[in-house]
Amino acid sequence: MIQLMSHDEDVMPDALAGLAASAAIQLSDIPFECPISEVRVGRIDGKFILNPSKQQLEISDVDMVIGASEDNFSDDGGRRTERNFRRRYGGSHSLCT
Repeated sequence: MIQLMSHDEDVMPDALAGLAASAAIQLSDIPFECPISEVRVGRIDGKFILNPSKQQLEISDVDMVIGASEDNFSDDGGRRTERNFRRRYGGSHSLCT
């Protein structure tokens, strides 16, 4: 169980829960293939924003959480390849470089 003790009211803390859980599992003896991290992504005026504020999310046309390991990533809609991600959200941006 992940318990949030304190946070900034303008920051969405849910994307950090995956990172915290992964760190805890990596420090334990639970067999887990590899560490992961998560990030919330928004898009405003065609530009992707990592970990947007609540105010930015209100005007964003994308709101998703992406989990990633060293070899793969998945958004909250299910497993996606980089090619499918580019096709769905746009051709060239820093998330796919």
